[in-house]
Amino acid sequence: MCISTFYRVGTLGNDNFQEFANYFRALALKKKIDKHILIGDMNLNYVSWPEGDTTCALQSSFLDFLMGDLGHAQLITNPTHKAGNVLDLLFTNVPSIINNIKILDRNEACLFRPLWHYHEDKSQC
Repeated sequence: MCISTFYRVGTLGNDNFQEFANYFRALALKKKIDKHILIGDMNLNYVSWPEGDTTCALQSSFLDFLMGDLGHAQLITNPTHKAGNVLDLLFTNVPSIINNIKILDRNEACLFRPLWHYHEDKSQC
């Protein structure tokens, strides 16, 4: 089993996606991973969950790679951002081993508030 974390800066474009895809392809080939969990702040703010629909080509590329090429499902459906977006995501190719997901209130999650979710949203598609 491999557990990975990832932070995607919302203003980065296709080069960032290519680096991401190349890294995970190489990891999958090198380690022969059969079970994978990927969690992180993906900043895919133009995606509608749980459907995974988007009109943004770049964000669609991320979803096509993760859900199509890697066969992952995305399990977070409730908002994780104060504006109501689902930005913090959990992708896995073994969803049956994950249950009882609870999205905590921003004051419950930790003793400090992560600043990156409380600034003015300047992300781009």
